[in-house]
Amino acid sequence: MGIVKPTRIGLLLAAGALLLGVDATASVIYTFTTLDFSGNPNGINDSDQIVGSFSDANGIHGFLYSAGVFAVIADPNSPNVTEAYGINDSGQLVGVYNDGTGNHGFLDTGGTFATIDDPASVPGNTTAFGINNSGQIVGDFADATGGHGYLLSGGTFAAINFPSAPNDFTGAFAIAGSEIAGYFYDSSGTHGFLDASGTFTELDDPNALPGSTFALGVNVNGEVVGHYADATGDHGFVYLNGIYTTLDDPNALPGNTFAEGINADGEIVGYYNDATGGHPFLAAPAPEPSTWQTATGCILVVTAILRKRLAKRVAAT
Repeated sequence: MGIVKPTRIGLLLAAGALLLGVDATASVIYTFTTLDFSGNPNGINDSDQIVGSFSDANGIHGFLYSAGVFAVIADPNSPNVTEAYGINDSGQLVGVYNDGTGNHGFLDTGGTFATIDDPASVPGNTTAFGINNSGQIVGDFADATGGHGYLLSGGTFAAINFPSAPNDFTGAFAIAGSEIAGYFYDSSGTHGFLDASGTFTELDDPNALPGSTFALGVNVNGEVVGHYADATGDHGFVYLNGIYTTLDDPNALPGNTFAEGINADGEIVGYYNDATGGHPFLAAPAPEPSTWQTATGCILVVTAILRKRLAKRVAAT
């Protein structure tokens, strides 16, 4: 095959883009919507079903918010101390309940509950936080050496430990495809992590105080969400390929935004605090308008150049 040469149009488009400053990696802004229920969202699937927890006079309960309908999730082993954390696209839920013996994970499949207890755990020290579309579940457990994350796949538990902190604490909080997100403790504080098929990346938001980054959600695109603390309080963040984007709900008091979960469309759930209390939010991504305007301007300029050249050729014939 011969060498493929760039067309003049392609060169002009590229030149126009450079002249007008179009960035191929367009920045993303988020539109925040306050959700019309009380509670803290923890996870969202690709059908925009949201799970989380809320409190009332009887205790703590999980919930499923789907198509505008709010349903209570209560493990029959402890209906007044149940929290829902993760949901996959089949509608399977995972979470935690607490009974007289401690914490236990659960899987809710269409209203049928199954308890999850890591056999390596001391009794009453297992949680379940995330589930992917293959039914793999992540969470954490405690044994005599410390706290550890786990991956439950095909009935087998495998421990997850951040390599530099095997006996401190590692919590696996979300799974999407083979991507696992969570956080770990060491002597310097708390750090997020992304585990991509066994390859770990430590996540420390550059705006955060040292040891103050928590990763809580991940999607199949490798986008991670969570929150970090700085001198003004707490802020949500999105991480992708080394880039951190801060999330602050415009309705929140300064330093009072917490991002908890993300789906494949990049929609994020979390909560913020204002003067009246806490409120759940959904943040939806959209290309920055100025970027589209710049790109449109680039196309118009290149089109004008091409028309002028064509007019000259016609006049010369």
